[in-house]
Amino acid sequence: MYIFFGSCCYGDFSFYYKNSHAEIIKRFGLKINPQETTKKHFDSVVSLTSRLAEHNLTIFNHSFNYLCFGSWEIIVGSGHKERKFSWDGRDFLLEVSDRIKTNMTQGGEWKVVYQKPLGNIKDEELFETVFQLAVELKHN
Repeated sequence: MYIFFGSCCYGDFSFYYKNSHAEIIKRFGLKINPQETTKKHFDSVVSLTSRLAEHNLTIFNHSFNYLCFGSWEIIVGSGHKERKFSWDGRDFLLEVSDRIKTNMTQGGEWKVVYQKPLGNIKDEELFETVFQLAVELKHN
């Protein structure tokens, strides 16, 4: 059996019958106030954008899905180098992939360079990790 949250699909439907809404929120990290959670996310992205600019890095692409446990994807780059950060809000997993674009409109294949479960990490720590890994791109 499966449960759908927006465009997300997850197994173990019985978990949702056995547990209260508060337990589900605690387990998956969903916040009760979607406006506050969404605002906090975008504030973090704005701050990250400013910090990256100091290192001549730009956010080329960003997507956020509150209904998918707050999962998001950010692509950061400079010139032909790009680094993609994919946050799985359900499993608390950060995946980092790199690619080198052959020209400014066509990209090569993404290669996963880092995949790590981070547990129930605070947003500030998560975005600091993204910042550090993004700046590392400039030095590789």
